[in-house]
Order: sequence, then structure tokens, then C-alpha cells
Amino acid sequence: MPLYEILCLAKPTLSRPDLVNVIKRLGDRVLDSGGVITDIKSYGTQLLAYDIHKPFQKYDRAEFWQMNFVLKSELMKDVDRDLKLDDNIIRFVALKRPYFSKSLEELLVDAERHHGPIMASVGDVEKPSP
Repeated sequence: MPLYEILCLAKPTLSRPDLVNVIKRLGDRVLDSGGVITDIKSYGTQLLAYDIHKPFQKYDRAEFWQMNFVLKSELMKDVDRDLKLDDNIIRFVALKRPYFSKSLEELLVDAERHHGPIMASVGDVEKPSP
């Protein structure tokens, strides 16, 4: 399953509980679809570089927040539709991030090849005595 990163701009007039509810609905959609949320960040209210116009509304600020999650590609359409239909979301962008199919050992070998010794291999690390 690929890793997705969604950056959302919500209406700046939303109260804190309403914003939490918007984020919770998206999180519930991801979890109900069998996904895993890896990170949620809120960047607060930010001034926009340019005004965003919606029917009968104009926004010069927005609540920025980001959610990263792992989800099957075919279920991402449902998440996308939910965000489009949510009146509290001004804009959003969803990015599909690459995911690693390599094991930890393979990643360490690649890193050491490019950057020199990083750490002892996983098998060489001693376990603490009880």
C-alpha cells in the first residue's frame, strides 16, 4: 500500500471543535478503509499568497493541516470524493509518496555504500542484559 500525504486548507472561520471534526472524519474514513494514519500536523491559520474565490465567498486566510497515511490506491477515490464534498475544505492536494519495498538491512547497505559506515548491522547489536 502506498503512502499518501494530504495538505488541506480549511475555512478560517471554523471553530477548533469543527476543525477537529473535519480531521476526524477524514481519519475515520482512512481507518474504516483499512488504512493506517502515520502523521497529522496542524499549521494553524495562515495568510494565503493570493485570494481563493468560492461561490459568494473570498478567502485570504485558511487553516492549514496535513495528514499522512497508508491506504490502498483504489480506496483513495473515496477519500478524494469526501474532501471535495466537504464544505469546510477550501482546497486540498493529495500526493502519493514512494514507499520502500526493501528491508532494513538492504536500506542500511545502500546507505553505507553512499555515505560510509553508519552503524553496526542489526545482527551485531548486543541486547541489554536483564
